[in-house]
Amino acid sequence: MSCLQNPPSLKINKMLYADRPMPVHVRLEQRIVWNLLLVLEKHGFKPYAVDYEERAHVDSKKKRRYGTAVQSRRCLLVFAPCLGRVSTKGKSPHRMD
Repeated sequence: MSCLQNPPSLKINKMLYADRPMPVHVRLEQRIVWNLLLVLEKHGFKPYAVDYEERAHVDSKKKRRYGTAVQSRRCLLVFAPCLGRVSTKGKSPHRMD
């Protein structure tokens, strides 16, 4: 992944920024979180749950985990190593190049 990808649109963004443009810092924060999820997944780690409000929310949908992480003020993303094959082209799946 040579460049940052734009994150998927969220319903909350459409409600909050319907009558005004989204601030640059919000757009950048969402882009960073989304691309972090993609890079970790590429290297063999899948997000398992989002821990916020003193409870863990396990969800199988990547977009919902991303949305929950972006919307909460403080959260903890829980990752688990993939048990299946990871395409790393001969490299260790846990090595960040």
